Amino acid sequence: MVFDRAYCQQAICSPSRISLLTGMRCENTKIYGLVYKKKDKLPDVVSLPMHFKNNGYVTKSIGKIYHHGDDDPDAWSTQPYRSMVGSGYATEEGKALVIENNRTNPNAGSKGPVTEAADVPDNGYSDGRSADRAIEEIRANKDNPWFIALGFRKPHLPFTAPRKYWDMYDPAGFSLADNPYPPEGVTEFTMNNYGELRNYYQMPRGKEPVNDELARHLIHGYHACVSFIDAQIGRVMDEVKAQGLLDDTIVILWGDHGWKLGEHGS
Repeated sequence: MVFDRAYCQQAICSPSRISLLTGMRCENTKIYGLVYKKKDKLPDVVSLPMHFKNNGYVTKSIGKIYHHGDDDPDAWSTQPYRSMVGSGYATEEGKALVIENNRTNPNAGSKGPVTEAADVPDNGYSDGRSADRAIEEIRANKDNPWFIALGFRKPHLPFTAPRKYWDMYDPAGFSLADNPYPPEGVTEFTMNNYGELRNYYQMPRGKEPVNDELARHLIHGYHACVSFIDAQIGRVMDEVKAQGLLDDTIVILWGDHGWKLGEHGS
């Protein structure tokens, strides 16, 4: 069953995830930003994983589920597993550019190059390690009722994936958006300046446009990351099937945001 009219409760990560996992709208959680955690404002609210845990399930958090690793500590049978280490880049060059970016950009944080295509196995990046961990947990708990929340980061920025997923595509085959202009009737408050993208190393600042070559490269990176995650989901589903659990397992796949790939200049 496909639900194609599912909307984020808030246009930012943490409050939408808390809303989804508690069944409460943001008007009721009073969590609208990234600072407050579920445990800060809603410690007594029974979340989805807590409901399973209270009913005898082994509950595991792998990767990014809530925005913070300790949002809902009582919901999990063991401490949440976060596979992201440091900046998340696989190459020394990528890690070095994080440091370089911080020298000139006060908003850089862990941001280095906007893309990376390292010649590494899937678990050279955090999402591959998350899939590995999920497979381990399925094997370890095959005789127990389990609820596994598995959160992949890609295709979130930066567009980093093993080179083999980049090589699946011909960069010249990507078309640019045919509507790189504001929609009719737009207000001065409506347009997105995609500020996060602009804080990566050597990205255009302010309202400087992204040139066609860079736009096509970013679209390539997005596709590489989607294929990378597609493969990880396939690996996990193969393990569910290998353990004979496919007919006795409910699988729900959702994403917390979508992308404009140049549409309306964003």
